[in-house]
Amino acid sequence: MRVPAMILIAASAATSLLAATAALAQVDPHRMVRASELKWQPVPSLPKGALLAVIEGPMNEAVPFTVRLKFPANYRVAAHWHPAWSA
Repeated sequence: MRVPAMILIAASAATSLLAATAALAQVDPHRMVRASELKWQPVPSLPKGALLAVIEGPMNEAVPFTVRLKFPANYRVAAHWHPAWSA
């Protein structure tokens, strides 16, 4: 009589784990994007030639965001600092 109870508990745990995994997968799906698919625009705060593409998040709010920068060959970025935390 104890074996069926153990099987029931194991099946219940497995079902719960699968449901939680499926729910997490729908929250923030990973996706691959080619550089050619991004919307590139000039960076007004840098010298001519620098391009920026926003991948996610709003840059005008104090929340995390992800961008990609593109520079021509031999482009130089002067020493600078960021007034807020960045990673």
